[in-house]
Amino acid sequence: MEYESDINKIKAKKKLNNFNRRTRHLRYRSFSEWEKIFTENNLKIIFYKYYFPKDVALYWYKLFKIFTLKIGNRELWSYLGESKITKFFPKNIVIELLESIILKKPYENAFFTNTENGAQLFIVAKKT
Repeated sequence: MEYESDINKIKAKKKLNNFNRRTRHLRYRSFSEWEKIFTENNLKIIFYKYYFPKDVALYWYKLFKIFTLKIGNRELWSYLGESKITKFFPKNIVIELLESIILKKPYENAFFTNTENGAQLFIVAKKT
């Protein structure tokens, strides 16, 4: 909820819940919670890594808010993908521009930057 600057906490929580639903974020657990779940299921953690630094997570959240902004009765992303605009800017060019200009750096920073307290946690475990 810290990504929302609304003074109204209920409205901010509603926005974040919408983001989580749309992006299919299902679980928020700490490393110790995962460790307990794995131990209870006879799994031993052999490697873990945090990724997705906070600043990158905030960038992705802001992009989500921009692309889901409603213009008329449609969200912005739908105009970019399927609309009369694609007559002037073919869909493959729009996708290429999004990937190379807007998404490449945050993607690389999200997954290939080591961080001690990232927003995501990658765990490798084996059966004991």
